[in-house]
Amino acid sequence: MQPEVAENLECRATVATWPASGLQLWFTSDSAARFIGWSLGGRAPTDSTVPKLTTPSGIGLGSTRAALDSAYVVRVARSSLGVEFSAGGLAGILASARADAPIQNLWAGQVCLAR
Repeated sequence: MQPEVAENLECRATVATWPASGLQLWFTSDSAARFIGWSLGGRAPTDSTVPKLTTPSGIGLGSTRAALDSAYVVRVARSSLGVEFSAGGLAGILASARADAPIQNLWAGQVCLAR
């Protein structure tokens, strides 16, 4: 399956998106095209045959805040994006601050977020 590739001029990056999984890979838009980050979410997976993407600790979209807290040292704060968390080099958005709130978005590295 080929990704959809687009330039994000505001962020000076190229993004490759796999719609079936919601995975996005971010690259510099210069001639080096270096990998700079990844994001997951924003769209529900459209193909049930695509495996669920998770961290080695089993954390992925839909994992609860309680599961996140048990796998990582987590900081949670409200931001213009919603209930945002960071856990080491991983970050994302929770549906709420409750323990049963699912993760809606995940990212790491340099990604472009509208704040």
